[in-house]
Amino acid sequence: MASLRNRLEWISLILGALVLAATLPSHAKEIQQATLEQFGFDIAVALQEGDQSGFAAMIDFQKLANRMSATAMDTEAKRESYARGFLKAGGPEKFSKALFVHLKQQQDLSVKFMRVVDRGSERRALVRLNMGEAGFEYLEFVIENDAREAARIVDWYPLTSGELISTSVGGLSRLLTDPDPHLLKTLFGLQGIDTATVDRMKHIGQLRARGELKQAYQEMGKLPPEIATSRILLTQRAALASSFGDDDAYRKTLEELALRYADQPGTAFMLIDHYMYKQDYARCLDAIGNVEKRVGQDGLTSMLRANVQMLANKVDAAEQSLRDGIRIEPDFTDAYFILVDLLIGKEQFTEAVDVFETLQTEFGYEFSREAIEAEPSYAKFIVSPAYKVWQQ
Repeated sequence: MASLRNRLEWISLILGALVLAATLPSHAKEIQQATLEQFGFDIAVALQEGDQSGFAAMIDFQKLANRMSATAMDTEAKRESYARGFLKAGGPEKFSKALFVHLKQQQDLSVKFMRVVDRGSERRALVRLNMGEAGFEYLEFVIENDAREAARIVDWYPLTSGELISTSVGGLSRLLTDPDPHLLKTLFGLQGIDTATVDRMKHIGQLRARGELKQAYQEMGKLPPEIATSRILLTQRAALASSFGDDDAYRKTLEELALRYADQPGTAFMLIDHYMYKQDYARCLDAIGNVEKRVGQDGLTSMLRANVQMLANKVDAAEQSLRDGIRIEPDFTDAYFILVDLLIGKEQFTEAVDVFETLQTEFGYEFSREAIEAEPSYAKFIVSPAYKVWQQ
């Protein structure tokens, strides 16, 4: 299973939060479906190839800054000032750099445009990042036309954080530097707050800036319950505990998230590994189902389900999940390799050979006899009639 801690890097790199973004009027409906699909494909190519400048050129940073300021500020003058400050302080460069610093560390990165999805009045390009052992992520890119009627990214939603980047950065950055009643009402529904809490929030921001992450984690726990147990703060505390390597604090925070927010897709995504730690396979499968409510079922989610089912000794169900995933996403080859191992384990050797041949003929894989026969778990397979016929 992919590591939750690796997925939490997205939250640490680009501040995660939970509140609906106050968006500007959307023009995405005016963009043709074919244009949206091509633009989504281009986004995936830029991420796959590590094209940081090309990706940055796809973003309308003025609109992104405006969306961020709509969350963080309560007057037009403050919003304009915030947006100007973001653009002048190198916000665009920091945004694209934060994303690509993480991607460039991945050796097995596979990025794929999945489809166009509707989220309220917005249409978004859904892109999946599969980083092998380092985890996976789904990103929804909000697309609008610019002044020249060209498609541009104006915001995006990482499933790991469960919120738009405009809200994550705009809301949380202000929360930890200059909290005010408007922002507190927006984020937590609070009408008022005492001076000591405001000071503690500012102190947390200072601790984070100085890299004193454990102290920041501890101070977050001292905030009023309405704030400390909110999804935004619990998500941040999980990321911080992971960063400074405190397993007890990390798992305790995940337990709190599971208790309060397990049914939310972004939280469910985070909690898959949490349930694996506890060997609670039923809830792990529920979490995968909640993720699919947001992004849909694909080869990767079907493979995750099959992995859990195998751990729960539901081998037939796992085989069905893998076959469902292959039917839904025929080019997701990871599922074929797991299916091969499962079939060999069930001693369904003829079916296993069929999968090997599919990988050869349709995807160009080559399997040497030496490599196959060196695999200890294939001992019965390599003496089977099906294997001998295949090798001939």
